[in-house]
Amino acid sequence: MPAEKVLIVSSFTAQPLRSGLAHWSDALGLELSVSFAVTQQVFQLLLDPASEAASHDGVTVLMVRIEDIVSSSLQAKDLDDGRAIERGIEELVSSIRIHAANPDRCVLVLVCPPSPEFLQRRGWPLLHQAEARLWQEYLDHPQVSVIGSRRLLEDYPITQYHDALAYREGFIPYTAPMFTALATAIARFLHARNHSDVYKLVVVDCDNTLWTGVCGEIGHAGVIVDDGRRALQEALVEQARLGRLVCLCSRNNESDVWSVFDHHPQMLLRREHLASWRINWRPKHENLHSLAEELSLGLQSMVYLDDDAATCSEIESLLPNILTLHVPEDSHKIPRFVAHIWAFDKVVVTAEDRQRVAQYQQERTRRELQSNCASYEEFLQNLNVSVRVTGMEPGEAQRVAQLMIRTTQFNSCALHFSERELKKVVDAGSVSCSTIRVTDRFGDYGLAGFLLYQVEGPCVLFRALALSCRVLGRGVEPRVLEEMKRITASRGCREMQILYQPTARNVPVREFLEGSGFQRVAADEKPERFQYCVERLSENACAIY
Repeated sequence: MPAEKVLIVSSFTAQPLRSGLAHWSDALGLELSVSFAVTQQVFQLLLDPASEAASHDGVTVLMVRIEDIVSSSLQAKDLDDGRAIERGIEELVSSIRIHAANPDRCVLVLVCPPSPEFLQRRGWPLLHQAEARLWQEYLDHPQVSVIGSRRLLEDYPITQYHDALAYREGFIPYTAPMFTALATAIARFLHARNHSDVYKLVVVDCDNTLWTGVCGEIGHAGVIVDDGRRALQEALVEQARLGRLVCLCSRNNESDVWSVFDHHPQMLLRREHLASWRINWRPKHENLHSLAEELSLGLQSMVYLDDDAATCSEIESLLPNILTLHVPEDSHKIPRFVAHIWAFDKVVVTAEDRQRVAQYQQERTRRELQSNCASYEEFLQNLNVSVRVTGMEPGEAQRVAQLMIRTTQFNSCALHFSERELKKVVDAGSVSCSTIRVTDRFGDYGLAGFLLYQVEGPCVLFRALALSCRVLGRGVEPRVLEEMKRITASRGCREMQILYQPTARNVPVREFLEGSGFQRVAADEKPERFQYCVERLSENACAIY
């Protein structure tokens, strides 16, 4: 795999980052190719179509101090004018917007700490207000992430970060520890960019974790939700917003736990944020297994948080694939603990991510319907499933690339294209992509699958077929087969083939192919090819069911 190209664009000399980035590259197994643009030419680099930043096709790390932005874009006499900072920020926002217009670019903006002189003149409130404007502009932007100086100094509390001598001699404003902190922030972002899909499920204990006290002994009015516990709950609410599934695992009576959730005025985490729960007196390792099975997720995709060291040791011993985190007993330490959970980081959030908790809550309602039906056929009839297969829209490539990684049970060929690679092959016309959207009476499954295919002479070759496990067994598979037939007929072909690469988990694809009339072409070919001769295709076959 080629090294990820990282271009540092900075308003000051940033080369001291090299050693810190090299350390994290080795520690995290990140293959990085780091280069530094010309110093102190931020706006020129972002706006000039002939600059090295304009031709860069990797990650752009933009490192700026507000004082540098103001002084480089405005007259020196304006420095003490608060409106000068606003204008400087607006110019920066505009420049970033132009640079990020290329959908293949990824930008990390680091607003770095100010010099003591500038801080004394302007004060933190005005600087934080300026940073907030920048952060708000790019909140949930698919290509731009912003980290402000306030967060940097909270995460890495270095009091003596300014180096006046080095700045006078070489425009190097920071001490070695501060450059190490900046390198760590960059490495953390790059790590999240490549590993944010690893963890999909966050499971948390209740007593002395979400709150202080044992709710079964002192009641909901007796437990304490202080600033530390609220920091943890804020993080969990954010995880739900980012599309991770948040669950409870507590040795308690359900009524006692729900009494806290429903009646304690300081609770931030609410029932609507939860995908599922296990509140009982069974061993926790059994409950964690049960949650993973219910949600169709592997244990390796789970993060578990608990205040009890013995329980953490139990989980680490019996379920080593789970990332188990011991929550500090001292609630004052929890905010910093939460701030450094790299597993919580997520760079890109899709529309499907934002709907994930609601989708799993809808799934619980479907299971209740199924339990009340006399047969599975009756359940499917009552479910009223609708399947829509259409050509991939420009904004859907990100989700399709995500599904390539996430789908393992019903993925015919385990192709892994990045969003950029997928767009490139589709735009070139070498491969076509159709997306599969599924809804039923209870809600929208979202973009739940895709087809990648190309014409090879008299045959349509499907290079990949993938479906989310959430829609399997709901009558979606046969409707997708009908769509594959329609695609084949629309291309004037009478035969279709599909590539199948066996894995440890994708046996359901083979069973589907063999049960639908596909026949293997050659046993020794890798990946295997399955062939289907299409007869009497309807000219009016429709892509909407």
